[in-house]
Amino acid sequence: MKYFIIFFLFLSIIFQSCVKTPVDSSPHELLQAETGDVIVLCEGLQGYDNSALTLIKSNSGVVLEEYFKQSNSGDYLGDTANDILITGDTALIALSTSSTIRSLRVSTGAKISDIKLPENCTPRKITAINDNEFCVTCLLRSSIFFFSLDDTSNRYEVPVGPQPEGITYFNGNVFVANSAYGDFNYMHPDAETVSVVGAKSRSESRKIKAGTNTFEVLVNHETNRLYAVYYHLPSLDDSTGGIYEYDLSNFNVVRKWSIRARNVCFNRGKDSLFFISQQPKGSSMSEDSGIAVIDLNDGNSEMIINNTKRFDIWYGLAVSPYDDSIWICNSVNHVNKGKILVYSHSDYISPSRIFDVGLNPNKILFY
Repeated sequence: MKYFIIFFLFLSIIFQSCVKTPVDSSPHELLQAETGDVIVLCEGLQGYDNSALTLIKSNSGVVLEEYFKQSNSGDYLGDTANDILITGDTALIALSTSSTIRSLRVSTGAKISDIKLPENCTPRKITAINDNEFCVTCLLRSSIFFFSLDDTSNRYEVPVGPQPEGITYFNGNVFVANSAYGDFNYMHPDAETVSVVGAKSRSESRKIKAGTNTFEVLVNHETNRLYAVYYHLPSLDDSTGGIYEYDLSNFNVVRKWSIRARNVCFNRGKDSLFFISQQPKGSSMSEDSGIAVIDLNDGNSEMIINNTKRFDIWYGLAVSPYDDSIWICNSVNHVNKGKILVYSHSDYISPSRIFDVGLNPNKILFY
């Protein structure tokens, strides 16, 4: 009997040592976002419900990989997080698998509400019309969806071109990149276009001719220029793609670059256009892949940062509005957790900081 009691006590000690100590997740002990901090959206893998938000504290460099999960009693962010937009203290996240827009409080990470979109919407990218009204592309429905945060009756769906992806708003109009989803629907008569939709009229006024698989659109508000980035067809070995520049006073093409551009963004002065230059199929040369920039004054482009690791996949890009530092989402290989590489605007040789984040980081926002 004595040996049984000793054996039982021994098992109890072993069992207790294997049980994780409960973590107090009360709000006062959680890290919270403050002005100047960085929010990273990590899309995870489709169907695995492992999208996440990473919070990077700018002053201390402390990283919280599961900001949403730890702020919401272990709830998951959603599947699959394609885009995030921040307005004030509210973040909107497009969840493609569930056709949902999830809103949360940026400063605490706490969920606010879910906005259900039409069935099979597959939301991709979001833009803001104002502080309360927004618009999202619906990939599978070939439409865009207008919605308000506090008015369920103020929601409208507007047909556009085939398989819309990128979207942006400027001066009363919503501009929509009709990608046709690359090889999937490139023969569609409205492929290779950008739709122009009136934000008040809720109707398409025109389609602008663009490149094959137009995926991204953004506007330089200071120069009244629209930039449409096209990827061309992934099935082709020499799938270069490029960028169209339009004058929004007449929608005419001003310039065009034949270039492998992804994730375009402006610097603070809006006189340079930064982008990820992707490596061509079959190329092993590091000079073919990295971060490049177009000087919008003279139109010249140059590679400024080389991706020296052939199998690293750079998946997202942002330029800091505070100091013009360059922040790169390195998804590594789409299977392992990603990293954020930070380069000073005065030193493009090696990253000044590296942060470990979640799986497949795809967007960086500065709070």
